[in-house]
Amino acid sequence: MTASTPASRAGLRRPHLPSGIGRWIRPLLLATAAVATIAALAVYVFPTRTWLDQRAALAETSVELRELQAERSALEQRVAELDSDGQIEEIARSQYGLVRPGEEAYAVLPAPEQPVELPALWPFGALLEPTAPEGSAPPGGATGRD
Repeated sequence: MTASTPASRAGLRRPHLPSGIGRWIRPLLLATAAVATIAALAVYVFPTRTWLDQRAALAETSVELRELQAERSALEQRVAELDSDGQIEEIARSQYGLVRPGEEAYAVLPAPEQPVELPALWPFGALLEPTAPEGSAPPGGATGRD
């Protein structure tokens, strides 16, 4: 059994610091740890996040580039098709109605619209009867004074 005596505790005691320094050590250590943490974030975390964002943007842009290249190749193929004399003539005839010298062009008009058939029932019956101007006699010569 060991008794704790002031002499045995002497080896475990903290070294005696001047009175003003002891109260500044803990805040100084906390500030140093905070600065080290911010420096680690600035050096490692933020650039990594930027790199990941740039990588995602590059992937999206690559997809868009492939789509645009496919569209461009399709348009180049269409230009090559339209560059032939036969295709130009076909477009001139079908879209613009052009003909070669000596040919005659005929335009076929659409059929006239059929008249609208209204039922003779109540709200539509009045629409089927011809209207006479006011003051004129109704059809059939009846005057209404019979």
